Amino acid sequence: MIKQAKKISSIFFYLFFACLPFQISALLFSEGIYSSGFFNPYLSHFVYLADIFLLLGLLFLAPWFFKECKIGFKKIGYAFLVFFLASCLSLFLTSNLFSSLFYIFRFLEFFVVYLVIVNGFVDIKNLAKLFIYVMFFEALIGIGQYVLQESLGLRFFGEPVISSAEVGVAKVGLFDKSILRIYGTFPHPNIFAAYLLTAIFFAFNFVKRSLFFKAIILLLLLALFLTFSRSGLFAFIFSLMFYMWFYHGKFSFKSIFYFLGLISLLLFILGFGRVFLERFALNDVAMMQRYFYLDIAFEMIKSHPFGLGVGDFTATMQDYSEIKILPWVFQPVHNIYLLVFAESGVFAFLSLIYLFVVVFNGLFKKLKSLKGDFSKNMTLSILAILMSFSFIGFFDHYLISLYQGQMLFATVLGFAGFYLKRA
Repeated sequence: MIKQAKKISSIFFYLFFACLPFQISALLFSEGIYSSGFFNPYLSHFVYLADIFLLLGLLFLAPWFFKECKIGFKKIGYAFLVFFLASCLSLFLTSNLFSSLFYIFRFLEFFVVYLVIVNGFVDIKNLAKLFIYVMFFEALIGIGQYVLQESLGLRFFGEPVISSAEVGVAKVGLFDKSILRIYGTFPHPNIFAAYLLTAIFFAFNFVKRSLFFKAIILLLLLALFLTFSRSGLFAFIFSLMFYMWFYHGKFSFKSIFYFLGLISLLLFILGFGRVFLERFALNDVAMMQRYFYLDIAFEMIKSHPFGLGVGDFTATMQDYSEIKILPWVFQPVHNIYLLVFAESGVFAFLSLIYLFVVVFNGLFKKLKSLKGDFSKNMTLSILAILMSFSFIGFFDHYLISLYQGQMLFATVLGFAGFYLKRA
């Protein structure tokens, strides 16, 4: 009976992770709807199909979850506890209590997902493969979107309605035309990029003597570049150099040169060279908006060092701007560290920094002691992914502000905690 219940719960947990990329959801409430038709996704809260699978898994596991559940690597638990308490204290300052409470609930869910992985309620190798297969499917959807320059009509998978002619959709300029950045079934190409780079680093662990996984990696790479995500691409290249350096025991300039040379040649042959040069320019509209958000964040931190309320950045940002902010410009600061500082205060900010420091330090030490190719290589992959996330955190907000980003962060931290708890 016990074994059967645990098996059923693990199936629901796998379904939870498989459904994370798909925006199959129902809107519970929204506090930011405008007459123009735009609504504020950061003050809007959904229940996802993935949430239901997670809840079902916990219900089947409930009699044993708290009895068998361990926090794993204690320093991660301490960091989360401080972060959570600081976020709860910010509830006394929030102007949108119900919305802030929902963010608190999501942070609790974040920790539950971490515990599910750390305690081995799902098999770590099977979970990595599942993630790769799901993202392979997502890559096919994304490439199809690029070819058609519009969504594929997969609304039942949560695919957004997008096209190169649609206003408010992420695009790049190519050959005097607006070219669609691919979304998959995600709310934005940047989140898609983070999932893709995570899948690529996971796939590195299965690539030996497997032509199938090599083909998957190539497809994932193509999709990653078609997101045209600056932060995602920079983070991937930076972390890939670290991965190759550690994997080979020395910095392999030759491997990096061949890889980047091949990618650059492919981009210029396909006519993407100018697009990427323009995307990485520091004077485009998107970069100007990021500077605008930074100014607002610094003003918030100066006036409310203990936070203004978790999830409240977009609700109060007009108070810190002298110009009228248009509805579609309402976004959190594109920096998770400043976002946490502004919303939850200095203690939450310090706990987030502490979290990255202890995880990086622990994984570096673990790499030296682990035996066995898979465990060591997977630990290296996790370290590279978290390095990517720490880099992306300086240029985007979704790891903290949006459901798919939060759960991806929790999943990778769960992988890290699983290996850090091992002797």
